[in-house]
Amino acid sequence: MDWDDLRVIHAVVGAGSLSAAARRLSLSQPTIGRRVQALEERLGLVLFERGTDGYRPTAAAEALLPHLRAMAEAAVALEREARVQADPGTGLVRVAADGWASRFLADRLPRLREALPGIDLALDFERDMPDLGGDSVHLGVYTAVPDLPALRSRLVARSAYAVYGLRAYVDCHPAAWTGNRFDGCDWVIYDRERVGGSSPIVAANPVRARLAAIPGSRVLRLTTTDLILSALLSGAGLALIPCFIGDAYPELVRVSPIVPEMEHRYRLVVHQDIGRSPRVARAKEAIAALFAAERRLMEGEAGPAESAGAPVAV
Repeated sequence: MDWDDLRVIHAVVGAGSLSAAARRLSLSQPTIGRRVQALEERLGLVLFERGTDGYRPTAAAEALLPHLRAMAEAAVALEREARVQADPGTGLVRVAADGWASRFLADRLPRLREALPGIDLALDFERDMPDLGGDSVHLGVYTAVPDLPALRSRLVARSAYAVYGLRAYVDCHPAAWTGNRFDGCDWVIYDRERVGGSSPIVAANPVRARLAAIPGSRVLRLTTTDLILSALLSGAGLALIPCFIGDAYPELVRVSPIVPEMEHRYRLVVHQDIGRSPRVARAKEAIAALFAAERRLMEGEAGPAESAGAPVAV
């Protein structure tokens, strides 16, 4: 039996319609329809109930589904293994990371390129970790890792957070150093309702809780890390950001001690099969070494030795 035909059935069951299955398989809708009909005739079974709301699998198709899923998983595993065996150790490696981590990597791409001759690095900003089982994204750097048996991860960094502001803004707003900073200063925060997703950037934090309890607080809500950093550098107010970002800009000043409850732990994530690819394994080790070299910056130990101001109370 031709796996290509069975793959079409599997796609239609999963997608619920011919058009969606066609997009998934990069085939035309008429081609999908013809192959479904041809397989039904060959098997002597009706596999789908055709309706205005799409294609629903019949009891016969439901009985075939466990076998179809097993074949689909085996086919994907075979493709992955073939890519691993054919990998020359050079070529494209695509890395996905959330906002702050993607900026950390982007700022250090020249160092990574120097450590990875023959590797063409691509960096994606993705709030939520994408599927790492295919050949589109090979590595992820995230704080939230799905509990999937095929994923392998290791801790590469602990990221400390503190409150920062533009030095010129802080000089004009001395309350930034005190517990009155929530009443007496402007703030830049994530727009929780607009950001969505499972990234830690939408997690509750003490700054958000304090500002929510203050009527009329002056808050600028933004949706990306780059916007938050740009707002900080323009003097829009204070923000709770990673120390590896704040301490890297001399025009920003840290006005609070590290906020322990905001520590984020970054993990380097790879699919167990994709990770055996020589080029992906090289990139994985280089990224891990980069984070290790920047440990003091990540953990807030590389900041200026000036008074940190009042803590951020919960």
